[in-house]
Amino acid sequence: MGNTLPLFLLFQKLDYRDKDNSGFKKLAGIVIAYLFSNTMLSFSFSLVYDERSFVIMSLTSNLFLLTMIVINDFNNLFLATGSIDILRSLPIKIGQVFSAKFLSAVVYLLIFIITASVPQIIFFYSISESTSLSVSFFFTNILFCYLSIGSVTLIYCLILIYLKKYSTVFLNLFQFLFFIFVFYSTSKGSRPSSFDSQMFQKQDLLSDGFIKYLPQSFFSGSVYEPLIFLILLAVCTVVFLMLYKFISTGYNILLENALSLKRNKTSKFKFPEFKKASELFTRLLPGSNIELASFRLVRDHINNSRYLRLKYIPLLIIPVIVVIIGFFSNSAEYLFFESKSGFLRTAFLVISPSVSLTVLLCARMLISNTKILDDSSSDTKWIFDSLPSGNISSYIKGVNSFIYFVMILPMLIFIFLMLLFKADTLTIFLNFIYISSSVYFVISIASLFDKTLPFTLESSKYNSATRFLEVLISMVIGVAVFLIQIFIFQNIIFVITATVLFITVSYLLNRN
Repeated sequence: MGNTLPLFLLFQKLDYRDKDNSGFKKLAGIVIAYLFSNTMLSFSFSLVYDERSFVIMSLTSNLFLLTMIVINDFNNLFLATGSIDILRSLPIKIGQVFSAKFLSAVVYLLIFIITASVPQIIFFYSISESTSLSVSFFFTNILFCYLSIGSVTLIYCLILIYLKKYSTVFLNLFQFLFFIFVFYSTSKGSRPSSFDSQMFQKQDLLSDGFIKYLPQSFFSGSVYEPLIFLILLAVCTVVFLMLYKFISTGYNILLENALSLKRNKTSKFKFPEFKKASELFTRLLPGSNIELASFRLVRDHINNSRYLRLKYIPLLIIPVIVVIIGFFSNSAEYLFFESKSGFLRTAFLVISPSVSLTVLLCARMLISNTKILDDSSSDTKWIFDSLPSGNISSYIKGVNSFIYFVMILPMLIFIFLMLLFKADTLTIFLNFIYISSSVYFVISIASLFDKTLPFTLESSKYNSATRFLEVLISMVIGVAVFLIQIFIFQNIIFVITATVLFITVSYLLNRN
């Protein structure tokens, strides 16, 4: 125990430190991002859901937020892979290293949990108007977050030991479930009936058959029943004791497997057709040779890295799955928005915000993924700095052109070909040109504020707080795009004018 406390203090400093900035700046940035994103989410939940459902949605959002942080940064958070070589050279036992790192991780995660909970408590109090229930919700939130972290981390450890090749798939599965959660919560609040009524009735999630069987639905009852809270406390304690015992026993195996995954991320698959097809788009690029080079850079990186492909492919599939869900649900409101209200009535069917928001969200996440390195690489920014010419803007525009023309546009074409079975050709065509041009416009505008070079950020460094904030900002932009669409779909001339305007401005932005 003699070395555990000094190691714990050391890990606390390392957890909050960024090699480019001081610890305070990094921590302040994460706290601000969490407060902002959870305030937006909580506000949205408070408008759409009743009191008990608000608790369920808050617990669910925290489940995804915290578990994605843990899985993304598991190696450094629990195993200290970044500093293990130095620690092994010191006269300390490996068990003391793990104990200190485990305790440091628990404390580190508490900051995220409390930061995420603060906006939720404020909005919960505005709904319940009860101080005692708000306090109860706060402690329930903390326990449920730790229970989620402990359970998912335990499962991930099992995968890392026995099925280590599928560890990346596990992370992508959680990202996929998160997008389903965003889609579900968005579709609940964007149904036409919500707009047609003078003040729409708040949703009761427990009225949905499968929702009441989810763990967070059961644990939401602990806000109102002390007995359930005690059960939650006992389960959380048991899970963390099991996690501690499991990692301490298999620490060396987990450490070696985590390090070997970084060393052996070679791809067995190549896609020459993908490479040839992308060459067709290089002739259409309006920019310089630098943009062409960055276009080919992202193409070759994705073509040669299985790790990166697993980050891109799910984002291309998710919008398609959303449309397929609409097909099988036989519910027009999941695919198209139609209102009988005079203010919101349009001359043509408008694509549902559940679809358009998901498309825009996935488009922004695809762009964000171009910032992340393959996990077998590190410190690549010096390569760009050593080049004799070019600027950040040129590199970013080339990468964005690849993402849009090679990934997003084909995906949109496929989606709208599917929708031809649900609406007439003119309606689908107008929706397609509007959505495709507006997405290109949003990407072009965002590139003006983007200062991060492609493939220069390590996955753990590009933390989940930043990505979660991007999701929320993308949702806000998506709502704006949808509201504009309702206005311009009053007349076919408006639609064509808006499309031409989006394309022209985007082209001019990408020329400079």
